[in-house]
Amino acid sequence: MSIFDRIRHADRPKQDDGEVRRGAVSGFSLRKTKTRLVDWEVLRADIAAHLANTQMSLASHEHGYNLLIPGHNPIAFRPPHNGAVLHKPAHPFFYEETTTLLLSFLITRFQTSLFFDIGAGLGYFARVAASHIKHAPSVYAFEMRPDRMSQLEANIANDAFGARILPRLAGLTDVHKGPTDIWYASSILFETRPDAADYRERWRWLKFNLRSGFNGTFTSANVPMTSVDHVAETAGAWPDIVKVDVDGYEGRVLEGALKVLVTHRPFILLELHKDKKLRFGVRRRDIANSLFDLGYRALFLTDHQDRLKCEVVEVRSGDPLIDRQETDLLLFFHPEFQRNDQANPR
Repeated sequence: MSIFDRIRHADRPKQDDGEVRRGAVSGFSLRKTKTRLVDWEVLRADIAAHLANTQMSLASHEHGYNLLIPGHNPIAFRPPHNGAVLHKPAHPFFYEETTTLLLSFLITRFQTSLFFDIGAGLGYFARVAASHIKHAPSVYAFEMRPDRMSQLEANIANDAFGARILPRLAGLTDVHKGPTDIWYASSILFETRPDAADYRERWRWLKFNLRSGFNGTFTSANVPMTSVDHVAETAGAWPDIVKVDVDGYEGRVLEGALKVLVTHRPFILLELHKDKKLRFGVRRRDIANSLFDLGYRALFLTDHQDRLKCEVVEVRSGDPLIDRQETDLLLFFHPEFQRNDQANPR
């Protein structure tokens, strides 16, 4: 059974799959959009050319350095609050260079109005999106950790484009729950207090304890737990691009985005983790197939760190690349993309 089946059957009236894919989902209002047909062959070739020909750079300033992306305002990186000195690297290493340039390309090509950054961390991709000069998209930056949210807010405080970013302290899951006690280590989220059974695999136990500083305790917080669908409906916020980087929680996040995926068909920048890191018995192929079932197609980016080593490959259900056990970047897109055609309330 697809990871979407439970929501699909619970929420829709009796109708055929064609009606569901056209957007007739019970209890979810549609809004004005413009349909844009996406030719996968042209898209693949243009992305590959953009990665090959677009170069980022760094420029030093008295407080640190600026990241320069063609078509964007400079993004300033400053020393941390602990007084450490931030030097511009002698040989620049760009964080997720491929992902950064792909996001910039999509904003330019498809005139993005709203970007959902799920698993925003310290706000890097939120800042990349908001810094775009021509289209200046609004950004919802979702982060579940209060400490990271504080750092994210500090990072955008002096950005000229910072007002475009709406930080939201929240964990994204399959349904809206409201304020909830959660347990976490780094980006690994538990909605119930974990016990020894959650660490049967040695790698997960070791990684959790390494990230927790060998203290053997869980970090907890009370944060809102919600879903993409709930945010979209209640805030009138319809994303054109959704980035998902949630360390194995991909299945739950996408379950909670079903209605948005059906009615709006946003681009999905998905960081897909190894099977052993995915939660709730979901496998990589399950997540990919559930999106394929909704009419999505996929481009696999073979190296999301280095643009010059990256190949852009179309993949379909059963492709061996989907099953490879690495952390990978996939771009899922619907051939009939629905571009947002109205302002996004904040």
